[in-house]
Amino acid sequence: NNAANVTFIIGEQHHIYTVLSISITETGGADEIVHMYIYQSATNDSTNKVELLRSESIPANTTFIYSDKIVLVGTDELVIKTGTTANVDVWCSYIDQDWT
Repeated sequence: NNAANVTFIIGEQHHIYTVLSISITETGGADEIVHMYIYQSATNDSTNKVELLRSESIPANTTFIYSDKIVLVGTDELVIKTGTTANVDVWCSYIDQDWT
């Protein structure tokens, strides 16, 4: 990961996404900082974001579990970003309901 935004869910019209949990594991042996957002449109416009995590510290070789339920609708996007270049593995478990 190079500290760029990584989009984990790119929403589609007429869908509801229920995120059950997110696991973030630091794999490079260095402390990391993680941010997590929901962009409320498909434009990745930072003025339309909702911050879920801001500067969450993940110590070297540990795992952080985000277990609060999150609901995304339509073209919402779930984005995770590290503070610097990092080695992290992310697992996102969710349910996709298609209403088309």
